[in-house]
Amino acid sequence: MIPEAFNFTVNQIFELREEHVLGNITYTRVALFIVSLIVAFIVAKIVAIYLRKKFGHRMKKDQLKFFIRIVQVLIFVIAIGIAVPSFLDVSFTFMLIGIVGILVVIAVSSQKVISNFVSGVALHQERVISAGDFVEIGGVSGTVEGIKLFSTLVRTTSGVFIRVPNDQVYGTQVSNYYANAARRYEYTLGIRYEDDTDRAIRLLRAHLEQFPFALKNPPPDIFVSDIDSNSVIIKARVWFPSEWANTRDDISLRTGILPGMKKVLEDSGIELPYAQQVIHFAREPFSIRVEGRDEGSGTDPGRK
Repeated sequence: MIPEAFNFTVNQIFELREEHVLGNITYTRVALFIVSLIVAFIVAKIVAIYLRKKFGHRMKKDQLKFFIRIVQVLIFVIAIGIAVPSFLDVSFTFMLIGIVGILVVIAVSSQKVISNFVSGVALHQERVISAGDFVEIGGVSGTVEGIKLFSTLVRTTSGVFIRVPNDQVYGTQVSNYYANAARRYEYTLGIRYEDDTDRAIRLLRAHLEQFPFALKNPPPDIFVSDIDSNSVIIKARVWFPSEWANTRDDISLRTGILPGMKKVLEDSGIELPYAQQVIHFAREPFSIRVEGRDEGSGTDPGRK
């Protein structure tokens, strides 16, 4: 009794395997297709773990994430390319022609999307900007939050998030204030003509060398840059770490240093001049001729 039931069940299974679900597609082909996708998913996860261990210390987090995503997409494309011909019972050449045709249609109808995708790959390859960098892209300036497949997200100093298409980032001028380890700032002060410029430079140099975040190498560069109508202009060039400089905007940074430079000079008797003009009048004699009428004589004599 049991062998007969077993044989009946096995026969049902084989009949089910050969039963057509849709057209020439059988349950066996459906099962193989699903298994292929599951295997591709597992392989993609294993490859992602390997890439994180292999390149985690060589690449930045957002660049590594983008690279892993591209590899995983390629793994799924290869798995589908292998599974689909047997699933649909078509030749590989015929399927390849179909894929090329679909890609051509997508390329023609979605040029902007493809351009953004290619630009995103180029940005990751060239490493022009990365997450955390303070950049200026066209008229947008702020901190890069991340580079996605099709766009770059920038957070401005006002806390506004702006999405910039990758093709615009790649095709325009980009200023990266974080790419270099250090960044130079310039400060300008004016002193009176009668003040000692050498003494003022020594006082400012000593103050800036004691500033916590000012770099010792290269040292601050302080010199007389100009002499205008009201004052002698002293310019100071100071280098700061880029990472520290980007944690606050330029106004806050200058606000912390300029008042200290002003106080050092004033405490030493060196004052910042007011804008003023001296006007000299020439002391030359002059006369005014006033003409009137003499009522008694009926004439108009001139009087001085």
